Amino acid sequence: MNLQVCKECDAIARDFVEACRAVGQDMREDKCFSGPEFVKAVRTATTMQTETDVVTSESFFAQSPLKHAPLLGRAIQRKYTHEVLTGHKVSLPGFRKH
Repeated sequence: MNLQVCKECDAIARDFVEACRAVGQDMREDKCFSGPEFVKAVRTATTMQTETDVVTSESFFAQSPLKHAPLLGRAIQRKYTHEVLTGHKVSLPGFRKH
């Protein structure tokens, strides 16, 4: 994989951080929401390996009761699309691939 970083890589990482902040605010406002379950889903989504995983992730985030969850799903999908098209590795702050 090409470890090069471009402006698009940086923009994707910034969008991801903004989406995480928005979702975090949603979680603070919705006291009934199970935060650990959502965090686990985000961690899983950021380490996906197949196209099926990405489709499953998109569905999960689109159906989430959190109003900003779809933003997070789109940021993750954008990361994978960019990586496939360019060979770049988009590094998301706070998440490592295991």
